[in-house]
Amino acid sequence: MLVIPDPKYRKPRAKTTLPAHKPPAPPAALVLVSAELDLGGPWVTLTFDRAIDVAGFVGSAIVVEDETAGTNVSRHRAGD
Repeated sequence: MLVIPDPKYRKPRAKTTLPAHKPPAPPAALVLVSAELDLGGPWVTLTFDRAIDVAGFVGSAIVVEDETAGTNVSRHRAGD
């Protein structure tokens, strides 16, 4: 009589997973430290809590409405 042994149970190979990559933390929000309105220009000088790169800055994104002078300033000087 021929006896066939039961096949050995083999645990399935564990799937290797790559460690989850956390996305980089978003930059901290800018804090406006001071703002000056010069009606002679008209210009707006904004000072933030850290240096910013104005290369891709769109001046029309900033609108200042001064109710006392009745002006609307939406321009900027690059580099200020």
